[in-house]
Amino acid sequence: MPLKNNKNIHPMTYSAQSPEEIALMKELNEPIKSFFDLCDEKLPESADKTVLLRAICGIRTQLNQTIVLNGLKTGLEF
Repeated sequence: MPLKNNKNIHPMTYSAQSPEEIALMKELNEPIKSFFDLCDEKLPESADKTVLLRAICGIRTQLNQTIVLNGLKTGLEF
């Protein structure tokens, strides 16, 4: 099955983001960063904490990839 995304960009190909996409990344990444910091501050050091913090980093990465590959809502989606 061929890759499907709104911009038809292969995930391994660099794509420069528009100013609007960068702004959305910053807006959506800020609560993720706050959650990461809260978990880091409140939870004791452990292997589970390390796994959790890495998972939060993975969520941020996936969020950014979703924006890069699919852009922003335009109001024209079905």
